[in-house]
Amino acid sequence: MARSRYINKMFLLILFTMLTYGANAHAQINHKSNDSKLTWVMDVEPTPNQFRVESSRARVIVFRLTKNNDDLMAKPLNIFVNGQYHASLMPEHQSIALPVCPGKKKLSVSIDALPNGKNPQSAIVEDVTPALQAGEIYFYQVATDSNGKVFARWVNVDMAREVLNNVNIQAHTISRVAKDEACPTEIYSINSSALFKFARHDVQGMVKGATESLAELSERIIKSYMSIDKIIVKGYADPVGSDAENKYLSEKRAATVANQLRASGLSDDVISSQGMGETNLLVTDCDKYSNVADITSCNQPNRRVEIEVYGVAMNSTATLDTH
Repeated sequence: MARSRYINKMFLLILFTMLTYGANAHAQINHKSNDSKLTWVMDVEPTPNQFRVESSRARVIVFRLTKNNDDLMAKPLNIFVNGQYHASLMPEHQSIALPVCPGKKKLSVSIDALPNGKNPQSAIVEDVTPALQAGEIYFYQVATDSNGKVFARWVNVDMAREVLNNVNIQAHTISRVAKDEACPTEIYSINSSALFKFARHDVQGMVKGATESLAELSERIIKSYMSIDKIIVKGYADPVGSDAENKYLSEKRAATVANQLRASGLSDDVISSQGMGETNLLVTDCDKYSNVADITSCNQPNRRVEIEVYGVAMNSTATLDTH
């Protein structure tokens, strides 16, 4: 009887710690691939939910590559998403799995004690994620070079496998961001230069073809969803100029795009707009340039309109995908 219980326990342990992987070009794993398997050794007993990826979320594996007597291993790594504290990879642990909403995000890592406030005060690493896709897993490696300087990079599946085959996973930290955050089913990001002339925000200030493009997008959304709970149009500005001016411009541009979506057939009841100003910058180091033209070009990704769609897509299974 005791032997039977032991065998059952070992079978469950192996079952829950096997993940299926398939490589691609963007340091991610497609959950539909069965090409290879990677066994994870966890620091706590595994649960069936540990490696589940919701249909509305991506999963980011943050891990550190350490050497003997490396200070990086002895200190916590605090992870921020878009400036908001997400979770900590604690000392003596090498890897943590985090659920993240789809889309491009600003990822920051600080070391040692948590900073005061929401934003990392002493980030050792700042990066922009790939365009995260729901149901996919991505790998972010933090390491030190020969001079002891910390650096980080996105790595592909094969590179991650070499390290993570023998690495403990920290399984008991709960994400502060994902707990109460509802992820959009899809995010459409449009550069402001594809919509508006410089410093303009009204319909008359839209560039040629912008209204037609938004009408096509509306039709695509209508055809792609069985039901739509809400659509939030968010305008973003670059950090050049005053906070008040950037907030105003982003609000007006978001409102104009929202009105165009309504005029193209999307229900008025589900659409709202927000001006985000110069928050959630995708590029943060444009001040390294002294030339105005270079600064303007560098900030182009920050000047954007994002259309978040929440609902049930036509191809949705409305279930969790288990890894």
